[in-house]
Amino acid sequence: MIRPATPADAAAVVRIWHDAWHDAHDGHVPDGLVAARTRSSFEERVGAVVPRALVAEVDGEVAGFVTLRDDEIELLFVDAPHRGTGVAAALLAAAEERGAAGSAW
Repeated sequence: MIRPATPADAAAVVRIWHDAWHDAHDGHVPDGLVAARTRSSFEERVGAVVPRALVAEVDGEVAGFVTLRDDEIELLFVDAPHRGTGVAAALLAAAEERGAAGSAW
């Protein structure tokens, strides 16, 4: 199920965002940036992310999220156990439908 994120989703969004960011970026960006991306750095920014996020729920748990800024898909992160299961595709499709003028990129 894809639905708008709520403040109650913030902890799950932080965990997924932090863990997936490190899965994708560690070893590919400068060490200083990796060191700066602590869990607390994501906690500091989650308040601005949740109001424009959609989350995917699988078995009652947040499995991933996508954010929109006007008609631009800004962030897309999926929890490791749900990668390759279609969660990302469902989030992208929902975000595209909800973008400005019904067409996000």
